[in-house]
Amino acid sequence: MRKFIGVAALVASFVLVASPAANADTPPVLILHIGNGLGPTIADGAAAPAFATTTVGTPVEIEYMFDTVGTSPPVEVITAADATAPAGFTVTQDVDAQGLPWPAGATRSWILRCDAALAGTYAGTVTVNYSTESVSPPGTGTGSFTFTVSCQVNALTTTPTTGPGIIPATGSSSTVPITALLMVGIGAVAIRLARRQQPLNTRN
Repeated sequence: MRKFIGVAALVASFVLVASPAANADTPPVLILHIGNGLGPTIADGAAAPAFATTTVGTPVEIEYMFDTVGTSPPVEVITAADATAPAGFTVTQDVDAQGLPWPAGATRSWILRCDAALAGTYAGTVTVNYSTESVSPPGTGTGSFTFTVSCQVNALTTTPTTGPGIIPATGSSSTVPITALLMVGIGAVAIRLARRQQPLNTRN
């Protein structure tokens, strides 16, 4: 009876030690940085710093970088990643441009552009969807990371070409050159002076 209890305890101990549950892969945690890992971080679901104010026809870009970490090793590998941008923005370099699979501890840089096609204030949510693959136990999963962006695009300022106090450009076919106007004025003054010097009986 004692031998049986001892063998049973040994088997139970072996089963607990050999259980793979303690080594199960964990989902990756994405950390978003502004710039090449040197800028501030943006939490999932948070608002990112606004793009620099620009004018129509002058798009501006921001480079972002993802770090991947996990709660404990081993960590699931990211096998697909894709960023979608709101209206007024374009992903010019996607998250997967630097290659997949994307292992834990690796980084991926990507670029978002404020298009600046029309004047206005642009804002919306950027969504990064990704797929994962685990080894222990074998399987696949999905995840997403979101944050909001904004960009102010001002209209181009124009200088009027006609109006009070504005001298028309030289050579314009629709204007009289300034030198001609001066000559006419000088001629008018000369005629007035000549009339004053004439005797009264000779004036018209």
